[in-house]
Amino acid sequence: MKQIVVLMGVVLLIGGCGRAPRQRVELADVTRPITLTLTPPPGWTKPINYLSLEIRGHLNGHAEVSISEAVTNTVGRRFTIKRTGNYGGTNCIVRYVPRQVSSGKVTIQYAFD
Repeated sequence: MKQIVVLMGVVLLIGGCGRAPRQRVELADVTRPITLTLTPPPGWTKPINYLSLEIRGHLNGHAEVSISEAVTNTVGRRFTIKRTGNYGGTNCIVRYVPRQVSSGKVTIQYAFD
């Protein structure tokens, strides 16, 4: 039993090393375009090597979502965009441009490592 507890502690320790807490942003008005600059939490001093990003929502129209000027996604009624992997930079730019949207909800969750 003692070995299992120690093993679980090591797994939790390794899994939690260096990872920034997950942050969450909800768009206040899905009918207006917005450009967001996602940054690490205050006090983060390490270089950014990895990004975990999830953009999820539901709209009564269509919108374009761009991530760091490289990828543009056209999204509809219900959507989820996930990006994870190596990342270099000090922040991540997300641009949201609605096309005939009058209601809905969009949430962005992200973490840098």
